[in-house]
Amino acid sequence: GSIVSAWGDDGGENLRENNWAAYAYSAAATWEQGTTINTDEFFQNFVTQQYGLNSPKLANAEKILGTVAIADNAFLARLFHLRPMIKNYNPNWLDSMKGMKKDMENAYKAILFYESRARMNQEHLITLDNISRRYLYLANRYETLNDIAMILGNKKSGELSEKDTIIIKKK
Repeated sequence: GSIVSAWGDDGGENLRENNWAAYAYSAAATWEQGTTINTDEFFQNFVTQQYGLNSPKLANAEKILGTVAIADNAFLARLFHLRPMIKNYNPNWLDSMKGMKKDMENAYKAILFYESRARMNQEHLITLDNISRRYLYLANRYETLNDIAMILGNKKSGELSEKDTIIIKKK
């Protein structure tokens, strides 16, 4: 046997509902020792059992939400509570945010479509809806902070042109 847990280490939030698929995957890996688990097949089976639906898009959404990893960040959940910093972010960081934004937009669309169609555990999908939007917020946040830094350059906010001020306000 094995035990899988998620603690929310070092001040990180732990959205327990987001962990169910990982708990099930870990259990399957333990029970099916000696075999290679096809993750796409696993998530499709999970969605069928969890929601009573046959949906590759929803299976992909579960997979995306359950396997979020951002380079150079050991504690993803703390990112939501960091003080916003207007600065030029590392291009690798921004690329990971752009990738996460695209993934979360796709996950959110699938979840939204299937929320009312699930035969069971609809409340779980409502939670995943929230989680996907939180990750979207995170991706948008860093993209916006970087965009503002690019506009500001070495200027102080009071030195911006009216046009740049309007652009920043729209962000």
